[in-house]
Amino acid sequence: MSNIEMIIKDGFQIPGPSKYLTRMALYSLRIAIKAYSSTYQSLKSKLHYFEMNPGETNDQYLGAYNNNYYINCAESIIHFQHFFELVIKDILREEHILLANDASNYPIILKRLLKNENINDLDIEKTKSVEFSEALKRIILLIDTEVLGNGNYDFISESKEIFDNLNTLRNRIWHRGTFLLHYPSLDLFIGEYILPLAMKFTSLYPYNEFKSYWIYKKLDNDFCPLNSLLNSFEKEKYNINKIAILKEMIRSAYNNPVLKVIKANSKSTGLIVNFENYSQKRAEHLAKSIERFEYNIDNIKKCPICGTMSLISFNEMEADIDEEGNILKQWQYVYNVKCLCCSFELFKEVGNPQIYELPLDNYFTTIILDN
Repeated sequence: MSNIEMIIKDGFQIPGPSKYLTRMALYSLRIAIKAYSSTYQSLKSKLHYFEMNPGETNDQYLGAYNNNYYINCAESIIHFQHFFELVIKDILREEHILLANDASNYPIILKRLLKNENINDLDIEKTKSVEFSEALKRIILLIDTEVLGNGNYDFISESKEIFDNLNTLRNRIWHRGTFLLHYPSLDLFIGEYILPLAMKFTSLYPYNEFKSYWIYKKLDNDFCPLNSLLNSFEKEKYNINKIAILKEMIRSAYNNPVLKVIKANSKSTGLIVNFENYSQKRAEHLAKSIERFEYNIDNIKKCPICGTMSLISFNEMEADIDEEGNILKQWQYVYNVKCLCCSFELFKEVGNPQIYELPLDNYFTTIILDN
């Protein structure tokens, strides 16, 4: 056995939280949602590039993109597809392992599987997992012939077009690496089709018992931006700015370093509480230091995501000046808010959140100054 063969055998099976649930499926869902929600942060103040109709191709778009957008867009497509592939194969394996695995090259293993005899993980690893397109074809046939699901899986069959298009996008990224969706089209594809479909899977048993594997931390203001985002796509006309704010709330909730720990009379718990609070204390101390030494700080507020007093509002000043250099009018406005703890950040281009009936402060104020 060569050295490289020995190295790649030195691994372990990831334990699933239940018999027919692949843990990595839930991790891929987490990665996918986090990557998608990070696409606003990738572009930040450049959302005005997309004021045209969603999906309309224009060279002006290209000036907004950067490496972070390429990465987040690609990760979201790849990992949503990975999530669907794994959960569909989980469902097939629960019915019978040979519906998701090909053991034709291993007749002894095949015979034991056909007879439902016990087989170890190493032998199962020798079999080949079927391609996603084949797994999708098999599960839809079983659903349509009423062999599988008793109606619980009908949404899978009804969503074949969504799966096919997602798989096409994934393949264009995975095999060629040259095509990505424009920002508005990614919003529409994920928000109208992919996320609602993913949530249908997470509502099924046993996935509904392991929400903590993929969901972000609870927000300090108890608002659920993912539900709001889903409702917005379902019931409202697409608003790029509202969706951007909701995505940023989701992204920063995943990034929130503060854990809510119930205090108890034990030394070990006390140490955990002190350690977890350190992120907040450090961010609050840094915010106060910046406020003392920076001239363009408007105020410091409590962050709605992590609950830390480290949400800084940054302002700028502008003026109208006549031909002789006299100031006709001057004003000061907040152009950016950023939390130094969870990294929640918005730019004025998205507008004030309360315009969209979101439970956040109206951060972007303007004050007319005396000449």
